[in-house]
Amino acid sequence: MKKIYRGDKEMKLLHIGEADSRLPKEGPFLDALREFGELTVIRNDGTMTDEEMALHIREHDVLLTIWGSSPVPEQIAANPGRLSYICNISGGIKGWIPLSIIEAGIPVTNWGDAIAADVA
Repeated sequence: MKKIYRGDKEMKLLHIGEADSRLPKEGPFLDALREFGELTVIRNDGTMTDEEMALHIREHDVLLTIWGSSPVPEQIAANPGRLSYICNISGGIKGWIPLSIIEAGIPVTNWGDAIAADVA
């Protein structure tokens, strides 16, 4: 698979997960995600503020959520930075995706057939 670019910049993917995040720490799934672009995984120990999370999110094109993801800060709606897409890989997340983010035009979808009715 070929890396995806946004203009002249490689696509950047981000996951911010809490201690119970179901995103694997290594393996073929992460290897496949890295084929699309630069992948950053942050294991949030619960001390990160919403603004700190928002700063990280604004530096990436895609936010990946999964069971155990940190909640998406509402201030992303007013200033998304590079963020153009939120993809829920599987299951629910802590808290809801704030409606203001969707109203701001940032698409939020489930991944393939891993449907979570509470997300998208």
